[in-house]
Amino acid sequence: MMQASLAEAESLVLKASVGAGLEPGLASLSARATRWLCQYGLPGTRLVVRALSNWLERRSVGVNWTGDRKLCAVTENKMVSVLYAGAVVIDHRSLVRAPMTVTSPDEPLLLLAMVAHAIGDSRVKITWPDPSGNRQGLQVDNEGCTFLGADYCWLHRLGTLDLCVTCDWNPPPVTGSVLWNHAALVHRQASVYKNCVDIEQAELLFLDQWGARTLIPDSDVSREKGAGAGRIDTD
Repeated sequence: MMQASLAEAESLVLKASVGAGLEPGLASLSARATRWLCQYGLPGTRLVVRALSNWLERRSVGVNWTGDRKLCAVTENKMVSVLYAGAVVIDHRSLVRAPMTVTSPDEPLLLLAMVAHAIGDSRVKITWPDPSGNRQGLQVDNEGCTFLGADYCWLHRLGTLDLCVTCDWNPPPVTGSVLWNHAALVHRQASVYKNCVDIEQAELLFLDQWGARTLIPDSDVSREKGAGAGRIDTD
């Protein structure tokens, strides 16, 4: 296990995402969402490693935007990759004045973090069904973030949930109590600032291996073109 700062965790994910072939904007979105999760003591690096693995091994695919305000997988019987769905949701949120649904996202909690981080000063509620048929959710507004419902553990299950995203209008009701209010999340954040982010060895190995693909071999040509520290101290 490695202990890292939030900035280090974000940097590891950014490099690995680029090395895995994600476009720069998508890689940056994934890295920022990972940091958003990690700052509240949630398993950001674990989820992004799984999402990258799903995409690389073709367990998840891109999305289609359908006429009934749904984002569905482009291939039947496949999960929606949140690495791509997150950007689509964020791009559409200012245009859609009704709830949108993402069907079977491979890593729902990572998608939730992407939207929450990117929403800025707007309001958003993301809801999902729990095992009892009630709906839980995350609400983000000017007062901070609130997790609603009994638990968030179902968000860890691959492709089992359809998330309903509501932005800038009256959101649908959510049953259940408050799991973490803004004060509780701030407390969790303070604990992370004190104790750092724990990254499992397998996750670190995966991120390092894919991040290494962004590097180039050391050579006279690479140094002449600006790689490394240069040939003299003032370079």
